[in-house]
Amino acid sequence: NPGASYASAMGAEQSASLEKEDYEKEGDRHFSRGSPGQLRLLCLHGYGSNNDITGLQTTNLRLATRHGVSCDLLQATKETDAQDEILELLSSGPFYTWFDFGWRAWVAYEHEAKAGGLLVASLRRVMWYIEKHGPYDGIFGFSQGAVLVSILSTSTCWRGLFGLDACPWRFAICANAGGTSFIKGLRLAQADGESCALSLPISLPSLHLVGRWDFHARASRQLVSQYDGSLATVYTHAHAHELPMPLAHDHALFETIRDFLRAVSL
Repeated sequence: NPGASYASAMGAEQSASLEKEDYEKEGDRHFSRGSPGQLRLLCLHGYGSNNDITGLQTTNLRLATRHGVSCDLLQATKETDAQDEILELLSSGPFYTWFDFGWRAWVAYEHEAKAGGLLVASLRRVMWYIEKHGPYDGIFGFSQGAVLVSILSTSTCWRGLFGLDACPWRFAICANAGGTSFIKGLRLAQADGESCALSLPISLPSLHLVGRWDFHARASRQLVSQYDGSLATVYTHAHAHELPMPLAHDHALFETIRDFLRAVSL
């Protein structure tokens, strides 16, 4: 059952290894489960961002107020500079990254994500959080967070690294995905010590939000191609690398999100 508790789906050995670590961090935002039948969504920020920004983004998408979705917000642990000056105006920080974007790290991640590295540590933190606070119906990521969502949603990750029988969530939402070119070449460390290429395409219902004027628009569309096209929904909004307030009044976007959430709730 894809919606089953992460803990019940895990092998005992892998579960114990996660329990030894304390992944709880100040700034995590875990909310009440809400009303019975309400969809639950775990939300991951982009590079040089944090939960303050994710909270604004999910508000502008009206996920809670119009779509009845309960959103938990999770941020990375490695601090970095803000993505841009606008984010510094919207949040006092600190700001975080899920994995490094330095050119040396970039080349390394194109080839192999090893145990002990920041990317694998981030994957473990997300899975630990799901085990503790889940289950979640879906997982949302903006920009770099969308890349993490996609890696997590491959069987190479949830089965090969974490020993699960099924993906712990039923759908993925990827907003303004950036830095996606290395996914095809990524080799991910497995529980047995080997490393494998990601299993693509990702067989999961997915909603992709693409900014018409986003400098990452091409990367966002590249990511769509890594998902099962028959299960993917794409909406192009009239903005850049952002999910700004005007989206709250975008009726076509509202209908797209509504129809997608209805479909995954059947």
